[in-house]
Amino acid sequence: MRILIATVTAGAGHLQAAAALEEAWRAARLADTVERVDVLDFVSKLSRKLYSEGYVKVIDHAPELYAHLFKKTDSPALMRKLTRVRRSFAGRANARFIKHVKAFRPDVMLCTHFLPLEIIPNTDRTCSNALDRRGRSPSPRPSPAGRGSYAVCGS
Repeated sequence: MRILIATVTAGAGHLQAAAALEEAWRAARLADTVERVDVLDFVSKLSRKLYSEGYVKVIDHAPELYAHLFKKTDSPALMRKLTRVRRSFAGRANARFIKHVKAFRPDVMLCTHFLPLEIIPNTDRTCSNALDRRGRSPSPRPSPAGRGSYAVCGS
């Protein structure tokens, strides 16, 4: 099997989770091809700097602002609206990542950050392994922990 682990440099937690997934998968399934990528490696240097350093600066210098935004976006109705906007932007902004996913052709894609999940639905059937049998993207589901979301993207 071909496994793609997609993450984003936005704090250490996403990177550590991706590294742990890669290590566990490689240990359990030696014959599989596993690749871990940072989605921000596929965007411009300016976008990468703004995304990764902006997040850290807000956390370091204005944690109350981050907490406020986190609390405000913890609404399913609001998140549905924001998701449409994010997906529209993410798909257009990350053509290089989409090209990489198509070239790698993963059987399974594991994401430790929401951004890859926002990008893949905009591929319009071009990443067939990340789409269901009717050509729709997998719907992010609430995580078992109650925060964030995950999706099962596999053939």
